[in-house]
Order: sequence, then C-alpha cells, then structure tokens
Amino acid sequence: ERFPKLKLLSPAMPWVWTAVMVMVAFVVRLSMQGMLGGGLAYSAFYPAVILSAYAFGRGPSIAAAAVAVPLGFWCFVEPAFEWKFGANIVAGMLFFGLTCGVVITIITGATQALRQLSHELGRAKAVADNHAALFRELNERMSHQMRLVAGVLALQAKGEPEPQVAESLRRAMERSLLISRVHRELGGRGDEAVDFDAFAAALARAVCAERNQPVERVEVEPSGLKLSLEQTTSLSVALAECLGALFDTGVAGRLRIRFDAR
Repeated sequence: ERFPKLKLLSPAMPWVWTAVMVMVAFVVRLSMQGMLGGGLAYSAFYPAVILSAYAFGRGPSIAAAAVAVPLGFWCFVEPAFEWKFGANIVAGMLFFGLTCGVVITIITGATQALRQLSHELGRAKAVADNHAALFRELNERMSHQMRLVAGVLALQAKGEPEPQVAESLRRAMERSLLISRVHRELGGRGDEAVDFDAFAAALARAVCAERNQPVERVEVEPSGLKLSLEQTTSLSVALAECLGALFDTGVAGRLRIRFDAR
C-alpha cells in the first residue's frame, strides 16, 4: 500500500524490490569487508529488512531476513566462504534472526493498525457525510413544505373578508416563510434569486398539460421579476390556483399574465 503503482504493475513487484534492496545491502557490506572483516556481518541487511517490512509487509521482509542469514554467514563471517561453527557465530546468527523477527512484528503490526484506523476513519467520515446529506435533505423538504403552506395562507388571506382573520393569516404566512428560510440556512443553502418569468411560463405549461389545454393558451409577459425561493413558491401556488380556477369556469381564449411590483 505504500507503493500502489508498483503493485498495480505486477503482484511480484514487492518481491522484486525486496530482492533489489537485499542485493544493494550485500554489495555495500561486501565493499566494507576489508575494513570490517568478520564483524557486523549482518548489519548491512537491517535496512533492507526494515524497509521491506514497512513498504511491502510481512512476507517480503521475512524472505529478506531469510536470505540475509546465509549470505552473511557464508560471505562475511570469518573465515569467509567456508563452513564454520562456534558459539559466537551461532549466537550472532540467532541474534540477527531474533532482532529481525521483532522488527518485522512491530512494523507490520503498526502499519496494519494504521490501515485499520484509516479504514475506520473512512467509514466514520462516510457515515457522517451520509447523516449530513440526510439532514440537508430533511431541511430542504421542510423548507419546501413551509413555502407551500405560506402560499396557501396567502391565498386564504387574499379572499378573507374579515380583516382580523386576514391579518392573522398574513402573519402566519410570514412566520411560515421565516421558518422556511431558517431551514434553508440550516441546510447550507444561501439566498438564491429565481427568474420568475421563466418559472411562471414553465408552471403555466404544466397546468395546461394537466387540464388538457393547449400550452399556447397562456402567455407570460416579460417583467424581469427576481424573487427569493420562498416568494417564488408562494406566488407559484397562487398562480397555479388562479389558472386552475379559470380553466374550471370554462374561460375561453388566450390568457395573458403580467406581474408588477405588487
């Protein structure tokens, strides 16, 4: 996982690079044979084992240590290139093997724990993102519903003969719009201006299609009106109700819609 491109090229690449590191360690130690003699016969192989364990995992690093033992024993322990036995020789070999085993266990365990932690963090982030998306969707739906309620209240207030009732409906509409705006802000949505001419034209076509009327019956005059989302939803409810009521009464001919500042 430290070298994903190499792994994509071939599954054997970790083993190839481990072999290259062991060869480099062998060449370095061989170049220092005249100075070190039989001392530190295995020391040059430690970096290869450590890097292999960190980069490629337990298998290649164990192979690197297993290859380093006979190389160091045969080529660098005095007398070189001969069979030799002795307590100090066996102890040095065993110490190298034990040290490599401890290093491989610690490094591979740490990298595995880090990978597991990374996966857990990834899952936690995915869950958090999913919950955030659901929260935004909920707020968006609540905002839509409150805007629809505000539109219905506006229609009720428009046709209400009692001034006090009409005023109460108007205040309820304003509160509904306020709640809708708060939900939209909680969902991370800012104020967005809507081109109401285009929106009204599309809405009129939809109402005509629903009532089996020719779409060219309704014409929306250009006004350049820009409204907020709350105002757009409320006014569109009123517009749809008005068009539906006109069609229900059997009005014939072309309908022209014009918006002004009021």
